[in-house]
Amino acid sequence: MNTRRAFLCVLALTAGACALAAPTAPDGPRLAALSLVGDRLLIVGSPVSAGSGPERIRRDWLQLPNDDLDIATARELERQAKAAVPGLAVTSVRSRDPAVRNLHEDVVAGDRGLREVVERVRPLLLSQGFTHLLLLTRHRCEGRIRSAEGAIGIGRLEGLGFYVDRETTMPAREAGEAGGPGFVAPFACLRANLVELGTLAVLGEEATLEAEAVMTAGAAGSAHPWDALSADERTAALERMAARGLEAVVPRVLAKLAPAR
Repeated sequence: MNTRRAFLCVLALTAGACALAAPTAPDGPRLAALSLVGDRLLIVGSPVSAGSGPERIRRDWLQLPNDDLDIATARELERQAKAAVPGLAVTSVRSRDPAVRNLHEDVVAGDRGLREVVERVRPLLLSQGFTHLLLLTRHRCEGRIRSAEGAIGIGRLEGLGFYVDRETTMPAREAGEAGGPGFVAPFACLRANLVELGTLAVLGEEATLEAEAVMTAGAAGSAHPWDALSADERTAALERMAARGLEAVVPRVLAKLAPAR
């Protein structure tokens, strides 16, 4: 089997996709970095009418057509791990197994344990010589955005997504454009998990939340905050939030990794 096909098989992580002879493992741990946060986005919308309570805030899931965001996030996870522990063997991988996604949903909802997700991908990862899984999952948290007038509560968040506010006025120095009503805020509410594949032990887990108001409704002549950012700008904003969060938590998670003997 040539190197290119072997690489694609590692990326597939789909049950029964391929079988490879395990490569010679390097001294010390060998990590697979997997992201399960980029298949869909949570769009949180502020109430339009004055006096609407938190229960009136809309929360809609936007299913993405591909796994490009997961690929980018896994690569960032790999980059941050290598920066945190120089010389550490880390490879970004991806999963196209629907069962992995379904299990992940149950884990986030609190209906299953993380172990069940890891058990699904464990056989193939072990066959590739990996010793540990650095897994990025969605996390649920209460979000707040800092502003000149204090912190703005944006309610319950999960994973990657955007908070869209059509009423609150953000000063120009914060939004980067002329001040006006409304803003859009990308957010990343994520959990990094380190699992030893041999024992399925969770060695460490750390949650992170990053959120930032990046544009007002009046920017570029747009009438709605969502339209103030192009599709590419929205993707870049999400990747920036994820990278910022991973920079904070990955070193703490990897501190639980036993040093090479």
